Amino acid sequence: MKKKLFATLLALTMALSLGTIAFAADGDEATAPKGTEAGDGVVASTGLAVITSDDGVTTQTENDDDNLAKANDDGGADISVWAKAIDSTTPTYKVDIAWGAMKFEYKDTSRVWNPQTHAYETAEAGSAGWTTEGYVDAVNNEITITNHSNAGVDASFVYANVTNIFNDTAGANNVVGNFFATNENAIAAAAIVENTETSVTNTLADNKISLATAVGTELAAAPSNTVYFAFSGKPDEGKGAVLDDFTKVGIITVTIAPVVA
Repeated sequence: MKKKLFATLLALTMALSLGTIAFAADGDEATAPKGTEAGDGVVASTGLAVITSDDGVTTQTENDDDNLAKANDDGGADISVWAKAIDSTTPTYKVDIAWGAMKFEYKDTSRVWNPQTHAYETAEAGSAGWTTEGYVDAVNNEITITNHSNAGVDASFVYANVTNIFNDTAGANNVVGNFFATNENAIAAAAIVENTETSVTNTLADNKISLATAVGTELAAAPSNTVYFAFSGKPDEGKGAVLDDFTKVGIITVTIAPVVA
């Protein structure tokens, strides 16, 4: 078994999806005004109604703008009127996302090649794993979310490997990436190389953090929180020949959404 020594680079992308931030009363979404897009999301409230009569007395309105009024046709044309209000209670969102270099290194030192003796030397048992110094160090592996909004937000985290980048088939010891609330938990996870599905514990609850509104805070004291990423598990033998330099191995997606009460 040849020595494996390689480092991996993790790319991180942001999915900043604030979702729907304006809601109608009682949770019912308002029907969009009729018309065509007028730019900047504004919809022109235009329509057409035709009033007809066969006898000059009984009238019928077609294409009425208000369905309820149309059902109770009184011979007139009903035009829906639309308005919205923006005031100090209207949510305004601004969220900062900062992250480290996200570079990681795995070493399998169970057998080390000695170029002086031209022989493999056996290292101490349990020495294989993900390097923590300089990698899982609360700088390289951190993601910090800061909320400057006048409403609370949730930040969710998902990691996905590039297909078969570490392991060719499914297995109990396959490489997995997880998020943690403390770097101490991330360091503990980096040492786990076997039974990763059951041995990795203390991961970030629901892979999500919540940040309070920034209302009432100074700029430097905006609500902020940091999560930490770490790998566990071991790559298949021979991957060190492929990943002998920093290579993109996966994607972290961070999704920002309004807090749902």
